[in-house]
Amino acid sequence: MVILSHNQWLHARSYGRADSVTRPRILVVGAGFAGVACVRRLERRLAEREAVITLLSPFSYQLYLPLLPQVAAGC
Repeated sequence: MVILSHNQWLHARSYGRADSVTRPRILVVGAGFAGVACVRRLERRLAEREAVITLLSPFSYQLYLPLLPQVAAGC
């Protein structure tokens, strides 16, 4: 799996460094819970040589909000 922020993806496209393979490319836009779950399922079902899976997110991190109040409270 390749995880790129939006700026990294644009940079790779503009300089021709995107994968130039003959395998199908799967682009998942959005790295929320659904996007990450989709990519994980695809990775389990497809072999590495079957497709190139790219997860595109506007951020270079993933924030898991359900635990944020416990972290802030120090529990």
